[in-house]
Amino acid sequence: MQPFAEILVPADDEELIELLEDMGDSVPRKLIDAAALRGTEMEAMLIAIIQDEARWHDDPDDAGYWLPLHAVMILGLRESEAAGLALAEALQVCTQSASDLGDWFAGFWPALLRNKPDSINRAFQALFRTRADNEYCRIVSADVLTAIAQRRGAAALTGMLSQLAGVVADPSETLEFRQYMAMLLLDFPREAYRPLIESMADVSSEVGVMYSMSDVESAFDEMQDSPEWEQFTDPWQFYSEESIAHRAEQDPDFDDEEDDDGDGEFVDTIVRDIPLGERPLRPSPMIGRNDPCPCGSGKKYKKCCLLNT
Repeated sequence: MQPFAEILVPADDEELIELLEDMGDSVPRKLIDAAALRGTEMEAMLIAIIQDEARWHDDPDDAGYWLPLHAVMILGLRESEAAGLALAEALQVCTQSASDLGDWFAGFWPALLRNKPDSINRAFQALFRTRADNEYCRIVSADVLTAIAQRRGAAALTGMLSQLAGVVADPSETLEFRQYMAMLLLDFPREAYRPLIESMADVSSEVGVMYSMSDVESAFDEMQDSPEWEQFTDPWQFYSEESIAHRAEQDPDFDDEEDDDGDGEFVDTIVRDIPLGERPLRPSPMIGRNDPCPCGSGKKYKKCCLLNT
């Protein structure tokens, strides 16, 4: 494995894209930062990658498999409206494609969009309001819009919570979507919406029971805003040396002879001393925070085992 310090950053934008493509999930943070600092031509190239649906496929053995992920991560560092609108497109494409790359972004969309101008709200409002088979896209959009409103201040947040409450109260929406929006309201306990939130407690649907009445009581006892995106603040940990080494350790096809001295110590020395609970990234796509908890409790992951990680 080539030491990160020895990896040279190409001066040419196309060469940098090729290097990102060739290195797959071993790209170091320095290359991501270098791409994020380039001009509008690089931004246009990254947007084109995101918009190419053929790139979002399910073959991790393909050399370009990881490139859409890198494009999203780089655009997440850029502050332009174009980058924000491209991420709205990426959300749609990755949640509708056969690729599982979108799992790496689960929970991180508000972080990827936190530096973008308010003008991107219209794109995510459109996604939030569009009723289609892809409800996960609407759920993520609700998270993004609420996170933006939270940053803008009390008045903006109040308006967004009212919008969420309108969905929960709307019987023409699917039960599951209403439950998800009630879960989001529960992260921002307001007495005005408590009856609505309680109406969705202990309700069983295709995704199970998302939260209980005791969860509601606890939230309103604490009366603290606790959105889940506060636990998912740094998607770029994917590019840390520790994360790359951990993925290499978990890869059954990883060849120790590719290390500098052929004995695998690069991986072992980095990973061995990091407790499992503190390792910065999962070796496989993580459980979505809105997924049913794998422990079998029937609760949403964010309200069950995620709280103990």
